[in-house]
Amino acid sequence: MKKMELKPGFDYENINQENRFVIQERTKELKERLQRTAQDIWEIGQKLADVRSRLKHGEFEAWLEAEFGWSRRTAYNFIRVYEAFQEDAKFAQTNIAPSALYILASPSTPQSIRDKFIQQAKTGNKVTHKDILQAVSKQKLKPAANETAQPSEVTKKLVADT
Repeated sequence: MKKMELKPGFDYENINQENRFVIQERTKELKERLQRTAQDIWEIGQKLADVRSRLKHGEFEAWLEAEFGWSRRTAYNFIRVYEAFQEDAKFAQTNIAPSALYILASPSTPQSIRDKFIQQAKTGNKVTHKDILQAVSKQKLKPAANETAQPSEVTKKLVADT
């Protein structure tokens, strides 16, 4: 497993040496567990997709409720992660927040944003929920590459009516 390096950000200099060591060790352990959590999310999604494919229409939600008390939405968060990243299923070596995975896997998230943030995570940079939301918001505000700055039909009508 790739050894994680602590990046500067928190000022550990003002903490006594014993506490500093323990806190830095816990930080490393927590980050490793978060990576395992992301991998687990993918694997849970894989298993849920398998079960879903083996049940008749309507049985999947009943099974989810009976076995886990989960809603359809909860299960599909896992399944979307699995389906969106079938080729990139090595989350154990990435620094990506589990909540960020759900947004990346959302059908409304453009593939270019998925690719960008997965690559960022693979290079050891932290990927957060907030980062992805901001990128998706910016992407939605940009006009499509083939669109020009021409006013829309609705805008033309509003201007004509005034």
